[in-house]
Amino acid sequence: MATTFDEYAAGAATTAIYPGRDTATGLAYAVLGLTGEAGELANQAKKVLRDDAGRIDPERRQRMRSELGDVLWYLAAVARELDIDLETVARQNLQKLERRATDGTLQGDGEHRQARPLEVGDTVQTSSGGRATVVKVSAHAVDEVCVSAAPGHRTWLSRAHCRRVAAVEEAAPRPGGLY
Repeated sequence: MATTFDEYAAGAATTAIYPGRDTATGLAYAVLGLTGEAGELANQAKKVLRDDAGRIDPERRQRMRSELGDVLWYLAAVARELDIDLETVARQNLQKLERRATDGTLQGDGEHRQARPLEVGDTVQTSSGGRATVVKVSAHAVDEVCVSAAPGHRTWLSRAHCRRVAAVEEAAPRPGGLY
């Protein structure tokens, strides 16, 4: 039986007994519980290295699964305290990661990552919705690239008018035999 995040959160809320629910104290309690359980999960991972020579045996896997459940419970409690549904959190996080994958910024730190500059061979989607391949990068204007949407047809665009298409997206068949 599949369970959605919101179904889990609703079920978890029925077992949420802690001081200060629906106040700043309740939020602090839930956040501290989340970090404590994440620490217990980290401790199990440490023991894989220290005690188990890097192998995860069934008993350790079960302990880690249990700690993950506790992390999930407290995550749901934090979301409830903030009046945020987990489905929205999950969806927005996936959208952010897809944007970073498209921009080439999955690696790095923080929210203000520098996108990898467009390079020759990158597939882009133009602001008009068309697909094109970068065939030349301007040596004079850092944000300009020359793209080709069809053999023999080239145009210069500002980087602001096109976005890199993720590799997964590139693999999808294109309608009408376009390349």
